[in-house]
Amino acid sequence: MEHVHTKKSSRSAIIVAEVQCFIQTHYRNEELRIEDIARGVHMNYTHLCYVFKKETATTINDYLTQVRMQKAKALFDQGYIIVQDVANRVGYSDANYFGKCFKKYAGITPSKYIANIGKG
Repeated sequence: MEHVHTKKSSRSAIIVAEVQCFIQTHYRNEELRIEDIARGVHMNYTHLCYVFKKETATTINDYLTQVRMQKAKALFDQGYIIVQDVANRVGYSDANYFGKCFKKYAGITPSKYIANIGKG
């Protein structure tokens, strides 16, 4: 019986890895939806959400936001200072919405983050 469980959980791990890879490749697309990810990894939307949450304890949307915020921080760290530009590069057309997401993720606004770079 143990073998079946191992096979199932390794399949789940593969699914999670596929989703993470798909997101890493497509996070710049502001139109990216879970439906697209499900199609990209050839899985049913509901089942995909269930497996991802069960394996990672986070939702696909939260993971996508996390990836986008990490990429945004990296861009700021590399010297990009125009918030709208960074927002566009990580999949947000609305700089205000991006700013809210960034503040929730980083604890400070993009402009404060930019101002603090190099002071640490």
